[in-house]
Amino acid sequence: MGASGWSYFEDYVEDVQVAFERTQRRVLESGEYTKPPTNAVNPEMLDGQEAYMAETLRELEEALLYADNPEVRAAIEKERTSMRLALGLEDEGAEGLEDWQKEIVTLRARAQTEGTHSILDIERVNTDTRPPKKVPGRVYDPSIVYQLSYGTSGQSSTGYAHGALRLLTDEELEDIYGTTHPTREATEESDAAFNAPRWTGIAHAVYDDSGAPTHWYFAGFSGD
Repeated sequence: MGASGWSYFEDYVEDVQVAFERTQRRVLESGEYTKPPTNAVNPEMLDGQEAYMAETLRELEEALLYADNPEVRAAIEKERTSMRLALGLEDEGAEGLEDWQKEIVTLRARAQTEGTHSILDIERVNTDTRPPKKVPGRVYDPSIVYQLSYGTSGQSSTGYAHGALRLLTDEELEDIYGTTHPTREATEESDAAFNAPRWTGIAHAVYDDSGAPTHWYFAGFSGD
């Protein structure tokens, strides 16, 4: 099937993460995403998938015994929570999540590398805006560096992090739109997200003609 590009506009609020979560909830409730197999479709595939997730959970539990690095440990614990929820098990790591958030975590775990081909494949907006490093006289595919850092929470030299949208800098907005205050019309005509590696994307505010923010724009690629 290949990866799918997607984009959304959400009414502006000051906190971009709040707008991001509102978009995710709206997409979840609309059902406009690719759903993992259900019990009514190919039970053998489901049996194999659940066996795989159970084995993954066992490996995560074992990895936690040796994870001394706090960042690595947090990433493993987060993945363990996803696997437990997908297998119908309770987990203390999910105690702070609302039901709709648990549903999204479960979807991501069940979809695995197939993804939902929507913003539900993304975990957060990264507001630590660092644009990709430019190497004079050198052209590279940002997805190469992204693949080398797959599964890590930090940004690679591309400025992107797996499972996160990257908030564009003013300099990047100026390069893309010729202004730091792009309108919705200009955003809809842009291909700004096309250079983002798979399982990532971009985010930026959208403005009216007077320069007042009206929406957030989220766009990216995910799925397989």
